[in-house]
Amino acid sequence: MCGKEALMKTIKCFSLFFLLLAASCKEKSNPTEPARDYRYLIQSWTNSFEEQVDSIQVYRPSHYKQYAVARFRGKYEFLKDGTCNYLVLSPTDAHYMEVGRWSILSRDENMIGVFDTAGALYRKMRILELQQEFLRFIYIN
Repeated sequence: MCGKEALMKTIKCFSLFFLLLAASCKEKSNPTEPARDYRYLIQSWTNSFEEQVDSIQVYRPSHYKQYAVARFRGKYEFLKDGTCNYLVLSPTDAHYMEVGRWSILSRDENMIGVFDTAGALYRKMRILELQQEFLRFIYIN
């Protein structure tokens, strides 16, 4: 009986070892890159170009402050249902809001896309930082 019990104990140990090994081989998320909380995106954002550095776009909630008058100050409004409104730069300075859709293109790369009413990609953005009152991103061509 001792030989049989020892064999069973060895089999249980190996089974436990392989289970632990399999669990440790699962794909793990990058601990230095926290998952984006996209619910903060759902609001109206206005370009705060006074805070910009190089090509990194900085947007604040539209109600954040009274912005200085500018020839053009970008604006996005992201809605929960996947629709959005965005300000289009007009060559005659008659800027206008356009209706479109937005979606998360890649959670791993923190990419979102804004599409026009025909479904064509209008803007592709890599979000660098998203907080309730702060949005930093770069446009991707």
